[in-house]
Amino acid sequence: MITTFNLTPIDCDRVGYWSYCDRINIQALLLNFKLPHLFDVTFVFPMPNSWDKEKKSIMDGQIHEVGPNINQLYKGFLDAFFEKDNCIYYASPTKIWGFSGKIIVKSA
Repeated sequence: MITTFNLTPIDCDRVGYWSYCDRINIQALLLNFKLPHLFDVTFVFPMPNSWDKEKKSIMDGQIHEVGPNINQLYKGFLDAFFEKDNCIYYASPTKIWGFSGKIIVKSA
C-alpha cells in the first residue's frame, strides 16, 4: 500500500515542528492511515524555483543530498504518530527531489 502526504517535509529542529506533526496527523486521519511497524518512507523536497525546466526534469526523483539531515526528518515523522517509537522494527527512509513536497509511505 502506498500513502502520500501532500506536505513539504521539515526536520524536527525547525520552528513550526509541532504544527508540521499536526498536519501529518490531520492528513493521516483524513486518509484513515495508521503507520505500520514495517515501512519505507520517502521525503520528497520541492526543487528550487531558480532551477530551469531542464535541470528540474533531470533532477526529478534524484537523491537529495543537502540538508535537512535524514535522521531529523525520520524522527519528526515518527513523532507525529507515536509518543514512543520503540514499536517500529523496520523502516527505510530516503530523500529525493520532486516537483512538489510530499512524504510517501510504502507498506506491505
